[in-house]
Amino acid sequence: MHEQRQAYGAGTYAQATAQRLHDLQNRLEVLIINGTHVLGMFVLGTWFVRSGAILQPERYTRLFAWLRWGAWPLGLTAMLLSVHLASWQDPSRIDVQASSAYVLSVIADLLMCLGYLAWGIRAAFALTWAAPAGRMALSNYLLQSVVCTLIFYGYGLGLFERLPRVWQLPFAIVLFIFQVALSQWWLQRFRFGPCEWLWRSFTYLHWAPLRTVATTRH
Repeated sequence: MHEQRQAYGAGTYAQATAQRLHDLQNRLEVLIINGTHVLGMFVLGTWFVRSGAILQPERYTRLFAWLRWGAWPLGLTAMLLSVHLASWQDPSRIDVQASSAYVLSVIADLLMCLGYLAWGIRAAFALTWAAPAGRMALSNYLLQSVVCTLIFYGYGLGLFERLPRVWQLPFAIVLFIFQVALSQWWLQRFRFGPCEWLWRSFTYLHWAPLRTVATTRH
């Protein structure tokens, strides 16, 4: 932990990158565990799409009601228990308490994720303004990473662990609103986000059309 704070908070770009590679190596070592968890989430997501639950939620009212009022509260309870057992999950720590905290957090991730999905569908009419950001999820993720590393890391403004808690949530909200506005502006001119376009072109092995019809004619 000390090495991470030093590399990210006060290190150069090279030092931060070296620390990232070290962290990646540690992540790969537990991929056999985390990978199955992520794969399971992909399978669940596939079911929700192919079953029609996402496009026709009115056919699955009982399911979504249980996810809102059952899964989400259970997930929150499991997460609070996990934090109580171990507020910081050290991958190198192997004992009953740490393992129990990890298992509870994995269960909580799944239940709360499905709960948020159900609440999101219930309030879909109020979230349409954020839809452009979702259509450019990969591009926004990478942009967010660039902006935040330049603000917080040592080779940028160096605000790592210096921004007060009271300002962290407003910062995140302002950044997201900026990304929504940028996404709306971009998608008025282009079919996909820049990274989504590259990924789509790579997947289909040919350059996908990027500009919208109106932009092309202009």
